[in-house]
Amino acid sequence: MAPLRGGTRRSGGHLRGHHRGDHAGNRGFRLTGTVDELFLRTRKRSYLGVVRAGRIEITTFRGRQGVPRIPGLGNEIRDNAHALAMGKVVLALLDSTGLARYVARGLKSFTPHTITSPQELAAELERVRADGFAVDREEMAENFCCIAAPIFDQRGHFVAALGMSVTATVFDAEVERLADAVMQVAAGAVEAASEQAGPPRRERHRRLASVS
Repeated sequence: MAPLRGGTRRSGGHLRGHHRGDHAGNRGFRLTGTVDELFLRTRKRSYLGVVRAGRIEITTFRGRQGVPRIPGLGNEIRDNAHALAMGKVVLALLDSTGLARYVARGLKSFTPHTITSPQELAAELERVRADGFAVDREEMAENFCCIAAPIFDQRGHFVAALGMSVTATVFDAEVERLADAVMQVAAGAVEAASEQAGPPRRERHRRLASVS
């Protein structure tokens, strides 16, 4: 599987995409079709998260009527990033200073499965970088599991996180198939993510700054 790569621009100690003004919101809007594609392909509740003002904002979600969202998950991810696959995608791209700043605030426990050890989180993020996707199994809420992958633009800069949530039973039975689907749809979103991003660049391996 492809390793996790990408980068953003440092600004005021927070995580911000390599763009200015409202481009993050504009790109998020253009990527709503990506969420639709993931939902239609898997029929699982699907989410898109973009980074704004040092937090991960969930801008779009799709799901069948009657299928609940993850309990406790509002419209943004902040101090629960370590307990959610979408958050782990972002944490895995942080530079060492940004990750240390997040960990220093404390790794809050949400369920008995939440990672609360900095050493265990570091190992988990290494797996995310190696595999190219992140998972959480009942780490934010009981019987809710998530899979997420990053969306990069043509320059290799992180633009958004694409994810889905399923029950623990479905996760255990289908995690490999669903992870492949998430990564394939995310990889296919490069063109939409690259609009107004300028020409491609060679540097594709920089880390992110931080998230609050």
